[in-house]
Amino acid sequence: MTTDTTTASAVAPTPDGHLPCAACGVAVPADDAYERIPVGEPILGAKQVGGSDRAEDAMTVRTYAQMTRCSSCADRLALARLLVDAHPAVTRRIGSPAVATERVTAALDGLAALGAPLPDAATTTGTKVARLVHRLALPGAIAQWASHQRGEKAAAAEVTTAPWAHLDDEDQTALRDAYAALLSDAIGPRPTPPPDDGSPRGCLFCGVGQQPSNAWEQVNTRTRALGSTGKDERVSGYLCGACADEAAKAGAIGPTARERSLLAHLGVGINPLNPAHLDGVSAWYLTGRPPSRTRWAHVALDDETRDALGID
Repeated sequence: MTTDTTTASAVAPTPDGHLPCAACGVAVPADDAYERIPVGEPILGAKQVGGSDRAEDAMTVRTYAQMTRCSSCADRLALARLLVDAHPAVTRRIGSPAVATERVTAALDGLAALGAPLPDAATTTGTKVARLVHRLALPGAIAQWASHQRGEKAAAAEVTTAPWAHLDDEDQTALRDAYAALLSDAIGPRPTPPPDDGSPRGCLFCGVGQQPSNAWEQVNTRTRALGSTGKDERVSGYLCGACADEAAKAGAIGPTARERSLLAHLGVGINPLNPAHLDGVSAWYLTGRPPSRTRWAHVALDDETRDALGID
């Protein structure tokens, strides 16, 4: 975004002796400047050489608009440096400490612009920092006041009338969407039933009715492979992620895959020397029951089988 889309009341000329904050945009006394930050594109000008006042003795020079950070925004920069130092894997993923610090700072600025809580350097994990950068570094960088200033416009050195007052609806929407995605990352995918394409509404094996949407695996099989002793009919449906994994290990959809899946659910390791087996474990699809909230709810093991498997 540019200042062309910022309301006039959001910006004002920079007061004498002040610099704009490169993040939130407010005026900062130059004497209190945390650091001076070159901003935007170079501004071309002329500088006389050797004290000569002749035009032909002038050389072209490039200068940049100067900004700084207010105390609150400087604190976030310091926090970004702590997070980068504490989690070297984040730097390795990005490429350099300087770029990693820049991106973490931008992500933290995005949180500040939203009024969202900042991470605790003492408890935040590297995974959380990586997620933060992934979701908020870009919209956070775009939200920074320095990103709204370019070339000669930056030389005019406007400031915002309040922290983040320059953000328009598009900026704020981008930040909110990114923050919502960050929160969603933290809680994981929302459990969903199998795709509604006419297939059975639970896992063909274990009967669970909901799991993360990206874990359902579509399969085409037959009722005999699910444990039926009657007419062999074609079945199209879905396996949950856990059952699909065990079917892949077994090499086929059949009794071995069903047994492996149930034993894994019960926490029993597959032991070829263990004489206990679960012959005759029928798939949920054959029961005609509604989907369940837990896996293998349609199977009730007798005491003898539980004792043989060593489970309570």
